[in-house]
Amino acid sequence: MNSITVVLAVCISAALALPSFPSFQFGESGVVASNCTADVCKIENGCRCASSINPLPSDQTAPQLITLTFDEAVTDDLYDSYWIPLLGERVNPDGRRIGATFFVPHEYTNYQKVNDLYNRGFEIAVHSITKNPLQSYWREASEQLLEEEFGGQKTIISKFANIPTEDVIGARTPQFQLAGNATIEAYQKSGLTYDNSWPTLHSRPLFPYTLDYLTEQQCTLGFECPNEAFDGFWVIPILDLVGQENNECNALASCITRCRRLWKCQISYNRGLGPPREPWAPFCDSKPYGTLAIVPLVLVKTLGPRIDSRPHFGAPEPYSTLPESRLNRYYSGTTEEIAQWIITEIERVRSSTRAPITLLVGSNWFTGTANSWEGLNQALDTLTTYDDVFLVSQRQVLDWVRNPVPASSFETAVYNRSSECNTYRCLLRLEVDYTDRYMDTCVPCPATYPWIGNPDVGKVFKMKFLVFITICIGVALASPFVVYEEGVPAEPCTQDVCKLENGCRCASSQSPLSGDQTAPQLISLTFDEAVTDDIYNNYWEPLLFSRENPDGKPIGATFFVPHEYTDYQRVNDLYNYGFEIGVHSITKNPLQSYWRGADENLLEQEFSGQKEILVKFANIPEEDIVGVRTPQLQLAENATITAYTKSGLVYDSSWPTLPDHPLYPYTLDYLSSQQCLLGSKCPNESFAGFWVLPILDLNGQDKECNTLASCDVNGTADEIADWLLKEIDNVRSSTKVPITLLVNSYWFNGTENSWEGFNKALDTLTTYSDVFLVSQKQVLDWMKNPVSLENFATDDPERNANCNAYSCKLKISGSDKERYMNSCVPCPESYPWLGNPDGDAV
Repeated sequence: MNSITVVLAVCISAALALPSFPSFQFGESGVVASNCTADVCKIENGCRCASSINPLPSDQTAPQLITLTFDEAVTDDLYDSYWIPLLGERVNPDGRRIGATFFVPHEYTNYQKVNDLYNRGFEIAVHSITKNPLQSYWREASEQLLEEEFGGQKTIISKFANIPTEDVIGARTPQFQLAGNATIEAYQKSGLTYDNSWPTLHSRPLFPYTLDYLTEQQCTLGFECPNEAFDGFWVIPILDLVGQENNECNALASCITRCRRLWKCQISYNRGLGPPREPWAPFCDSKPYGTLAIVPLVLVKTLGPRIDSRPHFGAPEPYSTLPESRLNRYYSGTTEEIAQWIITEIERVRSSTRAPITLLVGSNWFTGTANSWEGLNQALDTLTTYDDVFLVSQRQVLDWVRNPVPASSFETAVYNRSSECNTYRCLLRLEVDYTDRYMDTCVPCPATYPWIGNPDVGKVFKMKFLVFITICIGVALASPFVVYEEGVPAEPCTQDVCKLENGCRCASSQSPLSGDQTAPQLISLTFDEAVTDDIYNNYWEPLLFSRENPDGKPIGATFFVPHEYTDYQRVNDLYNYGFEIGVHSITKNPLQSYWRGADENLLEQEFSGQKEILVKFANIPEEDIVGVRTPQLQLAENATITAYTKSGLVYDSSWPTLPDHPLYPYTLDYLSSQQCLLGSKCPNESFAGFWVLPILDLNGQDKECNTLASCDVNGTADEIADWLLKEIDNVRSSTKVPITLLVNSYWFNGTENSWEGFNKALDTLTTYSDVFLVSQKQVLDWMKNPVSLENFATDDPERNANCNAYSCKLKISGSDKERYMNSCVPCPESYPWLGNPDGDAV
């Protein structure tokens, strides 16, 4: 980074105000709604119960309404390549253009294209600002945060796409996750009148209904159902489809044949490793194939027979017939087969209740499943020839339920719109992660990238700001700052120069012990979420505290601690019990792009700042905090490691490695041979003496996975325990590389029998004479000084770090928002955060 960049960074940081941080505090619940009965809840009063009964009399034929819906960023590529070719020129039986609904998220959206869609007559609705990928974010969010997400995005759409506020009335939550009543309250406060996030089983079709009374619709995706009365607020249920394996599915992409996802498991064949181990065996249909299947990521030779006799869509095509563009795509059938499946699903409803159908269409289906775009296109060609099928927006579905008419009288809504859009292309700073975003807008560029708490930014670039930047540039040109040159790429590692006795080790699956010595099987249980009183008491204490290793000493574990919502008195308890405390950042920002794109300065604030917070507020000696894990397991190449070393950290535990490439811990003195699997950039410079503790992927349900939760293994407690023990035995009987298990409370909350299964697995493991549950630090100590199994002993540190109990109610600097924090020392002046880890008054 040169002097201009340094000075400009300082100038812009001073010029732009930081946004506030959203709260997850919960309000008080209201009164539970009464049960709904049709004699009191009548459509003429704007009320309707959840029901599969058609609002028309039985002697009248209802139109079969279908809504194509989209809920991803509206980009030039998607607009030009998919949406307009698919939708643009189609007409319904009445000769009018079809409708559709776009639930628009903020990030990466081109608001000029949103304006185009609106002017073409399509409905524009809300899908949140962040589109946070975590289900827990949406399930647990407070009303205030949700209002900022949905109300803020409505503001952004209205301002930057120049769409009248009164025309933006619908919403869909990301991940189809509701936070009970809080979500509906946030909708209403945002001026939204219907929700389209709530799937219903295909055996329970429902017409749209209001929440004046208690709904009978099930919550099928694990979220909390609203149970209060919300007069006049509508729910448009998403009727599940029946997928190609008779699976219930609510998006076209999720309906693909499940067996096709399993072909990735046969990557072992592609690498010449012989037949795949269970649970990787191929199992779908009853007959073998002799050709090559189109599969995700790799092409592998199919093997039969497959043990499931359920029907599938077509045999894979020979490899020689496949165009290059389709080599990395799921195969789900020919165009005709996919079209016929869609039509069959619609006919099932059309021939019975005629409940409105919502089709969730995503570009990931088109890019990931061969023939899917062509199949949907062909299905729409067929559907628009039916005289009783109408493709309409969700808004018109709602209008029809309020004023139902038979198919013979139904007319597609026509919107004559000419909303003005002047074209501005803006390069804006997103102040949450200090990265830049392009945004195409219909109005002049704002000063910063719109975000939560600041959706309309409130101002545009003013002359005084430009003058300020001009002065900064002048200062930069004359400034004497030293120019930082990027480092030189490290040399490849060879064992003749990188020796353990010199504190150096190459990435390798070779044990540091000689061939005639038996190594202990070391396993680290690691945790990287906020340490709260609830999680401590309900999970960690009963799971860990009474267990012993074969030498009779307590087991070890490592807690990589993030800041927000952490109880530092409980962190102190964990430390005094003997567990290792590591760093997991201050913000734990959920965006992968934040960690991939962050610079060294920001990362040092995140990691060094959290280390300071742990030292001060949990009263843990600084020298005992040596390890770190990045959120989302995302590295920003050399910047991450540089930030680690400047923060006084000596090892990283963020880097997964494939099951067929197990690695012992190694140093970054030389170039690592480990792959970067999650899209992050590998470090390629030399960092003498800095250690990497690789995370060995597990073989989960049809996929490789690096956390227990992401392995998606279900079953009884015994089945879950057996799966985990089998994964460990695969390593224990071969290389004995140290195993890192990533454990999260949301696995226990979201997967039935997971806590019991994990508990059983630990019960079994602690009976093995060669297995030791230890901290990551002890794994590292053993690597530096390897000893055989008979000489290994668990660390049992004696600690007595003092902790006086203080409960602090603190404001976030620059905001009216508050956080509670339990500390071992007197309360600081403000909530510790980036740039102010001590919580000093600002």
